[in-house]
Amino acid sequence: MSHSAKKTTEESTNGQTNVGSYSPNNSTSAFTSRWFPFNFGSKTKSEALEVPPPPSSPTPSISEDMDEIMKSVVSEALGDNVLAEIPNRDSKPLQQARSPLKGAPIDKENSSLRCLVENPHSQLESLYVDGKKVTIISEELKVFVIDLLSKETCDRIRSMTDDHVREVKEAGSNQPTWRTLYTYTKQDLPCSEVKNLEAQFTDGIMADVKKVYASLFGNAKEVSKLRARSWKEPHLLLYQNMEGKPLHTGVEMHYDGCSLTWNCLLSSNDEFTGGGTYIRALKKTVMLKQGQVLVHPGDLYHMGCDITSGVRALIVCFMDGFDPEVRDPSSSKTDRVEYQSNLLFVE
Repeated sequence: MSHSAKKTTEESTNGQTNVGSYSPNNSTSAFTSRWFPFNFGSKTKSEALEVPPPPSSPTPSISEDMDEIMKSVVSEALGDNVLAEIPNRDSKPLQQARSPLKGAPIDKENSSLRCLVENPHSQLESLYVDGKKVTIISEELKVFVIDLLSKETCDRIRSMTDDHVREVKEAGSNQPTWRTLYTYTKQDLPCSEVKNLEAQFTDGIMADVKKVYASLFGNAKEVSKLRARSWKEPHLLLYQNMEGKPLHTGVEMHYDGCSLTWNCLLSSNDEFTGGGTYIRALKKTVMLKQGQVLVHPGDLYHMGCDITSGVRALIVCFMDGFDPEVRDPSSSKTDRVEYQSNLLFVE
């Protein structure tokens, strides 16, 4: 049975809840985390909410009024000469963009797609893989986002981590908890050190990332060779900007040097301000929602933008074993600080 088809089972033993194997829709009881001073309450709007795949019916036609609006926008932005390239919808229906899942990439030179592709206000392309919504950020750079974990699953991961840190401290052990694992980060914790975290959650996340990647870009046999880089992977990463807590607000520009990097946002979006992952080649900062997973080649330069308040918790993983054949086309000479304000919210 695939991970996407697994059900989470809960059994009550001595008054405690035992959570079963990994499931993107894992649901557990509410709790107050000692990791940060917020109470989650008993219900959430995302509880067991499953977004159904879009219907397979043809894309409805766009009204003549909308045509005139679009032509006006294009004329103002690009000039009247480009209007000749836009076909009359009455004589030729708008072609539906082909997803990478179905084969060929989007043909940006096709005049019937030009407005749809280049319109800065157009929505990102989304599709479904094994029932999971996948949003393509850049097909060329192989950057995408998976809607994977529920709020309850994210909260459970944080609760398990919080319990681990508390137990180490109460035991008076010299075992390290949050510490520096890499050059640029200060608050890291390997998932392997938190009891059952890999078996219940992160192994399943890694399997889903590989499955989605292979579905999008092919070469499943080679993609299956992807493995966590070392015993440190995946690891929990904690950004915080709160009084009385160690200050760690972001990570400067860098590249990971691995085959593939993924990070999953565990915090809810009302727990922090600022943040996001700025990818230099995109000139945009990707803003995730809780439970979403950002996947990108490890050679792409990026940075963790500073949070200005609160706590931003993530799981990060560096994976090796397969070359995505993507090289960063960007340069520090052409990068601008203001590009970091180009926020890309993944709905």
